[in-house]
Amino acid sequence: MNLIRREKLLKTLNNREKGLLEMYSNEIFFEKEEPIIKINSALHSVYYIEKGMIKYKDAEQKLYFIAGEDDFVGLPSLFNEKKKIYSAYAIKDSKIIQIEKKIIKKILSSNPLFLEELMKIIGNRVMFFMNQN
Repeated sequence: MNLIRREKLLKTLNNREKGLLEMYSNEIFFEKEEPIIKINSALHSVYYIEKGMIKYKDAEQKLYFIAGEDDFVGLPSLFNEKKKIYSAYAIKDSKIIQIEKKIIKKILSSNPLFLEELMKIIGNRVMFFMNQN
């Protein structure tokens, strides 16, 4: 399993942390249009898109974001427990790595470089949405 290809993020992890991510991750295959996240659900995992594309839709089924390979779905859920205000679907057949939030949080608590890289990813997403308005 090629857990994470993001080089800057991967470099922040030591071998023990990489092993933890491997141990608490699962490969999941989603077919085109298959739901990954349902609106108003709580997330217990973060999803890494190894292959494929994911579309986000709001409650009115309006498309508002597309994520592709080497991107994450659900990172903000690491920092809040709010139910999701979007649904996420595979645009095409996709290979997703499901990573348990509790393991990511454990690594975040002891690895500030990992935290910094994840915050950059989240910050870039926020900037994208801010520039859309």
